Amino acid sequence: ELGRGTSTYDGYGLAWAISEHLARDVGCSGLFATHFHELTELSALYPTTVVNRHVSALVQEGAISMLYQVRDGPCDQSFGIHVAELARFPPEVV
Repeated sequence: ELGRGTSTYDGYGLAWAISEHLARDVGCSGLFATHFHELTELSALYPTTVVNRHVSALVQEGAISMLYQVRDGPCDQSFGIHVAELARFPPEVV
């Protein structure tokens, strides 16, 4: 995990620099799962090497259902709280 033990900005800076290097200089295939939504902007800078995808989910009445469908584009929301609840984190932690 990039940025582990560093500040948010350090982690974001590392993630951006590494991702941009791979897209611009290496051109290899890769898969990134990240909470840095800003990284989705790389697809505008490198449209031939960066493509955004997300796994769909459905939220109804506060409950989340993972649909296991990969769709085009970046995810428009974060499900961290829902996933923590599914993992049965104690309410005082969530």
